[in-house]
Amino acid sequence: MSDQDNQLTKKVFKGGLTIIIFSVLTSPLGYLVRMIFSRALSITDYGLIYAVLSFFGIFTIVNDLGFGYATSYFIPKYYQEKKFNLCWYLYKYDQIIEVFTSIFLSIIFILSSDFLSTYFFKHSGARELIFLFSLYLISSGLISSIQHFLVGLQKDIYYSSIEFLRLGFTLLFSFFFFIFDVSNVLYYALAFVFSYLILSLLYLILVEIKFKELKTPLKWKPELFKKAVKYALPTFLTSSLYIFINHIDVLFLTYFSKIESVGVYNIIFPIASIPILLLQPMQKMILPLVSELADNNKQKLEILMKQLLRLIPFVGIYFALFTCMFSKGIISMMFGYKWVAQADAPLKIMALAYSISLLNIYLISVVAGLGEVKKRLWASILLFVLSIVSGIFGAKYFGIIGIILANSVLFAVSAFLMYAIISKSIKVQIPFAFYFKLMLFCTATLFSWSLFKYEPISVFEVIFSGIIYTFIMTLIALKARIVDLNLLKNIFGEKFTSNRFLGKFM
Repeated sequence: MSDQDNQLTKKVFKGGLTIIIFSVLTSPLGYLVRMIFSRALSITDYGLIYAVLSFFGIFTIVNDLGFGYATSYFIPKYYQEKKFNLCWYLYKYDQIIEVFTSIFLSIIFILSSDFLSTYFFKHSGARELIFLFSLYLISSGLISSIQHFLVGLQKDIYYSSIEFLRLGFTLLFSFFFFIFDVSNVLYYALAFVFSYLILSLLYLILVEIKFKELKTPLKWKPELFKKAVKYALPTFLTSSLYIFINHIDVLFLTYFSKIESVGVYNIIFPIASIPILLLQPMQKMILPLVSELADNNKQKLEILMKQLLRLIPFVGIYFALFTCMFSKGIISMMFGYKWVAQADAPLKIMALAYSISLLNIYLISVVAGLGEVKKRLWASILLFVLSIVSGIFGAKYFGIIGIILANSVLFAVSAFLMYAIISKSIKVQIPFAFYFKLMLFCTATLFSWSLFKYEPISVFEVIFSGIIYTFIMTLIALKARIVDLNLLKNIFGEKFTSNRFLGKFM
């Protein structure tokens, strides 16, 4: 490997490590914000604020019309070519589009706030929140354009820290209101808005000072704009579909059910999503690893897929069983005891139903690593249609449970589609016998646990019981050879299995 290649590898690794570190640091802040909100607000107000947030969140996807993707894609090329003026033009074009569309949407939402609060949110308090979150929409547009610019320049620390600082400011303001016993939902909405406004101001100043060598008087370059748009539109379509799918559950629940249901849903969803957050670093490694193995060693890629199809479902079941057995304690510990009565049963169903989502996420990363962009686009269109049909039916007739089951169907179909795409490129088989045994084990465990009638509530009980449970599940995984360490050693190297404790089970 050349010195240039070594430098590039080090740069990529350093950048990836920075992103992972900030991801790990950011996630707890989001949970802390929710923990404060859940204790300070009523169930209705908690549901209302997240209903309005989701509504605005879905419209952030159209803020730049995909131009941000083009900004992040072309800036590195122009920067290497020392065409700094083009880098600055793209940044400003993106910013203008973001600000213009967000202002336009904000005006529409403000003018229709009475209609939306009456017929969509079905709560009079939504009107004031719409006004406040219109400011959030504009400032988030500014932040988004800055982030695209920083991503293009590969300034990992700067763009990776944005979400961390945003949640940090939100947590700070929220905690201030909380300690002064403020229970008005508008104040906690202001915590969101203030964090975005402050952050947008700070980063605008940072860009102006830190990258002043790139600054140049703005000029209209039709060819540059057309080139960016040509790249942006297909990418924008795919990403928009996935973002819409991620928000549609709350939107349908808001319209077809009670606002309290949105509150309960936003309590159980963060808990059920914990395994996804914990496994994010591993997920980020999958895409580049698959990309490398697909070009150089398909045999190792097949081994990796075989292991993923066994390991990830087992991890999903581990978290699902943990959540089911300790659900009341987890809810009480994280969000307060007042939520237990309404959230306990839906959480158990969601934990079991969403265990498949872990595998789905990893399969999507594998497909991306294989470079199957067009097939993924067609899959996303199909999932988009399915999400609308199943979401409307589920939310309208069965409320929270309906949405959970609808999403489960969506995850299952998505996993099947991703598997079908992967199987066209590499040899891989679904381990049906293993999945059947896993289902039997899950059923037997829950049945046995129900006979004890023991439900840990206190923090100590949950932690102590969780440690014992984790130890037992780890022994089961190793003894049952859920993962073949010898095979993984061939992929990742000797150091992976050098641990003496692991060596005993090989």
